[in-house]
Amino acid sequence: PDPRFYRALGPLPLSELAGLTGASLAAGGETMIAGVAPLDHAGPAEVSFINDRKHAARLAASRAGACFM
Repeated sequence: PDPRFYRALGPLPLSELAGLTGASLAAGGETMIAGVAPLDHAGPAEVSFINDRKHAARLAASRAGACFM
């Protein structure tokens, strides 16, 4: 996120992020998340988002630490 508009809260455990958003976890609650990135550019310490099954191949190729679906 742009630091001019948002204050960074991380890194924080994925379980805490899920709790703040009301999301449920499939696995990996101990993963530390430090930022947000597009699915194609996200790394192991970043969370991303997917909203359509047509992007499933991109999700499978992603290195994101977590992904909201």
